[in-house]
This record gives sequence, C-alpha cells and structure tokens, in this order.
Amino acid sequence: MIFHWQCYQPRRTQVIPKSIFRKKRSFKRQGSKAGRGKHRPFLPAVVAEKEQQNAVLKVKEAKAAANKSEDLAVRMRQKAQQLMENADLATYKAMMALKIAEAAKIAKV
Repeated sequence: MIFHWQCYQPRRTQVIPKSIFRKKRSFKRQGSKAGRGKHRPFLPAVVAEKEQQNAVLKVKEAKAAANKSEDLAVRMRQKAQQLMENADLATYKAMMALKIAEAAKIAKV
C-alpha cells in the first residue's frame, strides 16, 4: 500500500553554484593553512632590544648633557669669581684714592 504523500516528489530547486558565494582570491594570496598562523615569537625580543638601545641612547645623551652643563657651570663660576675680584680691586682703588685725597686736604690746610 502506497500513500499519496509517498509518491509526491517536490519540485527541484535550481542549483546555485557555490562559486558565486565564494570570495574570489588572487593566486598571490594564500589561504591560511593549519599551523601557519601569524606567530612571531621573535617580535617581542626585537621590540625589547630596540627599547634597550633607546634606553642606552637616552642615558648617553643625559650624561653628555650633564657634562656640558657642568662645564658651563664651572666656566660661569670662574667668570663670576673674576668679576668679584675686579670689583674688590676697584673698591680698594676707590678707597685708596679717597684716603689720598683726604691726606692731601689735611696737608694743604
């Protein structure tokens, strides 16, 4: 005994090729393979080395700047001491000139 629904064959839908849905890729770009991820274990090491080089460079620049500042401070202090000696000498000369003038005034009277 065969029922009506057993003999019914539904109308076939038109087969759409999957190549239409598939993304087109160029031959240059390879799809990812198993185990071929974007693993770059050397990248952190390279970054760390670059940071270390930058740190060493900054230390050298800081030392050079400190030495330059120290040399400038020494020269400025020497110049200030020389100017103070000149001022002391000028004060001494002025005092001597005043004493000589007072002595001459007393001798004149």
